[in-house]
Amino acid sequence: MKNSTLKVTPETPEECEEAAIRAVDHNKPDDAMVYSNLAISKAISRLTDAVDQQKR
Repeated sequence: MKNSTLKVTPETPEECEEAAIRAVDHNKPDDAMVYSNLAISKAISRLTDAVDQQKR
């Protein structure tokens, strides 16, 4: 990934979304894509966990 500034992995989908916005603001489209994909992945995991808990 060229021009990458990834240093810390955000913990929540919301933090990932904020990191993606900051990456766009700093003209780092590759980082923004990584953070936005990570936000989606973490949101799906959160939903999956909630569904699993509902089944119990």
